[in-house]
Amino acid sequence: MADLKGKVVQVGSAVVLREANDMFTSLKNALQTAKGVALSLDQSYLSKFDVADQLRKIIKDKDKKPPADIKPLLDPNKAIADIVKEGQFDKLKKYIDGLSGSEFEPPLQINWRSPSNKEVYPLPNIIEKDPRRTGNLIVPGPVDVMKGTEVRKWLINNSVLYGFVMYSDKALYYLGVDKIRKDVNAASNKDAKLKEILGTFLPKNATLDGLSLTGKAVVENKLPEVGMFDDPGDLEYIPSHNLKDNTGQVLPLVVVDGKLVWKPVAIAALALKKAAAAQSITINVSSGFRPAEGTATVKSNKGNTFTPTSQLSLRSDRKHWVGRSRYAGNDNDFIYQAPSSYFSAPTATVRGSKHGFGRAVDFNCGGTLFLKGSWSPTKYTWLVKNAHKFGFVRTVSNEEWHFEYLPEKAAKGPYGALSGNRGTNLFHSYLGLADGMFPY
Repeated sequence: MADLKGKVVQVGSAVVLREANDMFTSLKNALQTAKGVALSLDQSYLSKFDVADQLRKIIKDKDKKPPADIKPLLDPNKAIADIVKEGQFDKLKKYIDGLSGSEFEPPLQINWRSPSNKEVYPLPNIIEKDPRRTGNLIVPGPVDVMKGTEVRKWLINNSVLYGFVMYSDKALYYLGVDKIRKDVNAASNKDAKLKEILGTFLPKNATLDGLSLTGKAVVENKLPEVGMFDDPGDLEYIPSHNLKDNTGQVLPLVVVDGKLVWKPVAIAALALKKAAAAQSITINVSSGFRPAEGTATVKSNKGNTFTPTSQLSLRSDRKHWVGRSRYAGNDNDFIYQAPSSYFSAPTATVRGSKHGFGRAVDFNCGGTLFLKGSWSPTKYTWLVKNAHKFGFVRTVSNEEWHFEYLPEKAAKGPYGALSGNRGTNLFHSYLGLADGMFPY
């Protein structure tokens, strides 16, 4: 789905909403500690092609044979990608959509309404209504682990603290920690609201009779959005703002070294700073979250005000225009459309900056190509040897200071972002891992 672009990651063979995966990692670790039960992430987002591929393989062989032109499309040995390339997918989809649930094995169940009046569609279901299409659903494994009484009770009482609610008895649906907290806090009867939220996709309220979690506990939930590190407490944060990321979302922001940083990235950066300080190395965040457009002054919970620099304002600064004469359009076209290399230092497009997605931070190590005056080999060497331990990897070849919070890649070590593309050797072969040598 187009609105999921840039928000999903691949975990094994599953594609999952990045934020949901981060919180699921925290949830499954907590379950392992509490109950000794290990959950895996078996399935999450499916495209319409994935769902159609699954459904065509479980169509019953009825007395009424499929039309001659459809039968080849039901051959499980024929790849769904080939069907799409051949322009046959719409024909296959129309045929599948016209079948009844009883014409599949096992039969597709009919959807039902939950106590919250939500339509609940079992797995699998018709192409447009399969809940895995949303990207918010996580189907854990092993298959039957969620049916156990003790595990189910634990999940109902704890999943919501990580932003999830139970989806029937087969899956977890990610609503988001902040949304759940906000909805519960706004209700006059917080416990009743919590029960309503927990029952969003459950078949009956009776399943919540043994609920021990309270609305107060949900409102006071201090879990970080990403579970790699503990929330250090006493964070300076922005309680309310309208600074939007590249996708139009409003992110929870925390102040680190006077810069606004997306909360999960901030928590990891604070852990990194603490580890560096223990070795007498001062690492600071020199740039964090950068809204795409607009200028707005926001106030923190500690009364401090901040006016972050937008990506648009960076590209509008004429002193960085080194390629304007090579661009045919007017100034406005240049600002929005010119390649990043037409600016010094290179500056991504208004909605193309990684800072605008919230995951990028600049650390104060300077650089050898740009920011030479502040170049610090000692800080850089420490970062390239240690940043991956905190979920950060380098991603821009000519910006030594630029790191991104990508735990999945960082888990592979300092070379976690290695991709084999042009410029790889420039910043991966000489990361400072051998005697701090930098042959630039």
